[in-house]
Amino acid sequence: MKLSLTAFAALLPFSALTKAWIFTVPTQQFDGDNNFSCTPIYVAKGEIIDFQVGILESCVIRVYNDAQCDVQIGISSRDWTHTLGRPMFAFDIQDC
Repeated sequence: MKLSLTAFAALLPFSALTKAWIFTVPTQQFDGDNNFSCTPIYVAKGEIIDFQVGILESCVIRVYNDAQCDVQIGISSRDWTHTLGRPMFAFDIQDC
C-alpha cells in the first residue's frame, strides 16, 4: 500500500509525539528525547529544513553557519519549516 505525499505530510506532526523532537534535512533525519550536541552537517542555501517538537516539550533547535556551532543563524522552540537563506553547517538541540 502506497502512502501518498499528502497523507505522509498530514501524519508528520503526529510522529513528533513519539520523540521529543525530529529534525529533517534533505538527506537525513535526526530525532531524540534529549539534548543533541553540536552536529556538523552541510545543507545548501535554498534547501528546506524541518523541526518538529513534541507536545509539551521545550526543546530548542539552533542552526549554525560554521561546523563548531559558534555562529548562530537560526533558532526555534516551535515547529519550524524553513527555507535556508544561507548555507547551514551544523545544528544542536538544547533545553529538552
